[in-house]
Amino acid sequence: MQRAVARVTILTGLVFLAGCLSSGPGGSLLEIPSLEDLLAPLHPDEPLEYTLGVRFSAENAVQRLGQIGELGDQLGLTGEPEMALANWLLAVEGTVRRQELEIRRLELELADRRHAGGEVPGEELDRREAAFRDALESFQDFWESCRIVD
Repeated sequence: MQRAVARVTILTGLVFLAGCLSSGPGGSLLEIPSLEDLLAPLHPDEPLEYTLGVRFSAENAVQRLGQIGELGDQLGLTGEPEMALANWLLAVEGTVRRQELEIRRLELELADRRHAGGEVPGEELDRREAAFRDALESFQDFWESCRIVD
């Protein structure tokens, strides 16, 4: 399930970037459908936009990893199983956070290039820069709190 969250996070970023590329001033470079065009809702009571934007967000994934860790604590895992679970959760959380940071960096780079070409207003560039700074700060906080269990 966590792999699916990470893949959706990556795909969401790639679809965003592809959408930005395809809307260049010289016309469409690529015809890449959005995830909304490719996927059907997973549940009739949950809109696809919610599933992709909230349920499968990096923030939600990290929260769920915390819940899985708490469940491991409640099960009373000790020894190797406890260490394995802790390291697995750390690996998945690190991956999700790193991908989130990389997506924000790519969005900023693209916005910077588009701003230089006059396609994106300064406000959009500022918004992307703030999102990158937030993601970087979040990743640095995570990094400084990481402890691999032996």
